[in-house]
Amino acid sequence: MEWFIGFFDAEGNFQRTVEKRVTKRGDIYYKIAYSFHISLSLVDKELLYEIKDFLGMGRIYLYPKRNEAHFSVYRVKELQQLVNLLSNYNFLTRNQSDNFRLLQWGLYRNIKRAKSLEEIDILFQRPIYAINYKESKEYLRYKEIFMQKNLTMNRGLFSESFFPNWISGFMTGEASFTSNKKNKSYNCNLEQVDKNVLEFLKAFFEFNPKVYTKKLRKGRQQSYCIEVSSKKDLTTLIDFIENKHSKSSFITLKGNKRKQFRVWLELFNKKHQETK
Repeated sequence: MEWFIGFFDAEGNFQRTVEKRVTKRGDIYYKIAYSFHISLSLVDKELLYEIKDFLGMGRIYLYPKRNEAHFSVYRVKELQQLVNLLSNYNFLTRNQSDNFRLLQWGLYRNIKRAKSLEEIDILFQRPIYAINYKESKEYLRYKEIFMQKNLTMNRGLFSESFFPNWISGFMTGEASFTSNKKNKSYNCNLEQVDKNVLEFLKAFFEFNPKVYTKKLRKGRQQSYCIEVSSKKDLTTLIDFIENKHSKSSFITLKGNKRKQFRVWLELFNKKHQETK
């Protein structure tokens, strides 16, 4: 389950949609609906089917002309089951954590409509801590790191399953493995709107480069990036993905990202064999 939490942190979308409606009498009200989505390239449709089978819910929609595949959960009963399942864990990105709790609160309170947008704001003012929300020991440790601003971590302090599998799932969604044949440079880039998560990964792997702020793009949220390019850092990352730490419970990259990594790794190894 930890792998899926990491992947949902990267690619999941907990939605609360508000639609203005007018009754036959001319009265205005706002309909509130909830859903969960994951949208990927069509090449990763099998990964979505795996997620659907694992969760035992939802539907898959394929859009060949747009080269997209979507996994969606709309039914209230299924959403309630999903919330019950995910409530045993914690999302590490602030955005996913907040959106999940808003959806959880709306379902818990059965909030389906409101008379005004102001009423919606009032209804959702206190969802975050109103529910009996249990924070896992791993998440409490994660929060402690940033509250104390202590980013020097001993990986042995962490769960042998949660953090490694969360990272693998997150990287399946967010990591980009690139190479430049001209100057034979190899990189792994991670970009996210949650800077703390990237700082966590930097500390976990003891990467050398700093997390930097990306140039703000029109219509996009501010995002942050870490670019790993040294042989030492890349070798650390490769050993992790290849499970050189030999943890039987570890789940590596999945889907097309796994295939991309294998092609990239072959080129990376070839380069360093030539330079020996």
